[in-house]
Amino acid sequence: MTIPATETIENPQAYWEHALMGKVLVDGPVTQDKNGTVYSKSNLPSSHRILTVGGPMTLDLRTDRLNITVDEEMRVIGVFYGY
Repeated sequence: MTIPATETIENPQAYWEHALMGKVLVDGPVTQDKNGTVYSKSNLPSSHRILTVGGPMTLDLRTDRLNITVDEEMRVIGVFYGY
């Protein structure tokens, strides 16, 4: 899978919402995903962090950082930039 550089995407927030919402994040490559229900962490941009519901979050403002909120099963339930 070829992922475009975030700076070349016209609307990065919408791109990542479309790419990630509802999918389960996994370590390593995705080799058998015919339903499109999983996404490899290795394909995320270098400036990202994964947050859990109710978990700690630093408040340093980084507008280029992709924040991904996941549930207890690592299913993506939110995507936003900043903090």
